[in-house]
Amino acid sequence: MKIQALVNPENRGKDGLADIRIRTEEGLEHQLDLPFGDLHRRCGLPSPLALDLVITASLCYTVDKTVPRSVAGDGWTRDLHVSLPVSAPKLWTSVGEDLSKTLTFLTGDEWHLYFHKSPTALFVPPKGNPLPLPVPLSSRPESGLPLLRTSRSG
Repeated sequence: MKIQALVNPENRGKDGLADIRIRTEEGLEHQLDLPFGDLHRRCGLPSPLALDLVITASLCYTVDKTVPRSVAGDGWTRDLHVSLPVSAPKLWTSVGEDLSKTLTFLTGDEWHLYFHKSPTALFVPPKGNPLPLPVPLSSRPESGLPLLRTSRSG
């Protein structure tokens, strides 16, 4: 089954995440429902590669949970060809086969991941409601463990 992850460059959530949906060749469509505002508030602005990883993992989870196993010839093993939007397609293509094999092992399905350049930024910080940015790590004297502190910029 061919599955395309589509990014709507004209629409984005209040939290700044692009409107991303998966669509199957049969017309099944699901919007990615990722509470990105919470993630951004806790972790700050992600690097493009970190964001690619979060979106790719979330989309693969969405595919796994929404594509029924009944579409498979044997009623179980789906053959999933998934095209995903990323910021650096060459980099992701270089690990695509390993990721596909990992998902195949974990789910019992046949996964084939393909990567394409996203038509727009997957995340744009919202205007008028600044979210915290990470502050450099510091060490706690009593434990020696690093801490990550966040603060509002404004």
